[in-house]
Amino acid sequence: MSKWAASIGGDYAVELGNGREVYLNADHSYRSSFYTTYNLAADSLAGGYHLTNARIGFRSPDGGWDAGLFVRNLFDTRYESIINPSAFNTGQSTAILGDPRTYGLTLKASL
Repeated sequence: MSKWAASIGGDYAVELGNGREVYLNADHSYRSSFYTTYNLAADSLAGGYHLTNARIGFRSPDGGWDAGLFVRNLFDTRYESIINPSAFNTGQSTAILGDPRTYGLTLKASL
């Protein structure tokens, strides 16, 4: 568990008329360093990190349709989500890295 964690986010939308709206939303989170094993082994300490996500798109104000572009981990932050010391005290560790920058398109329609 991290000693410190914080997040902030926001949405902004402008109605364009004709049943369309453009929107932008973003969020940012921070997590301080944390141990990834139950016994708090020194070699399982993962460093703190910041993550930023964003989305921009068009939608109908009533929620009937939505088309947007998104990006997660906007700044391609490299971070460890799990660090496991190897067995038999060999001094080696394995780590599972957090997700790299990902982006895509979402389309949604409600009938």
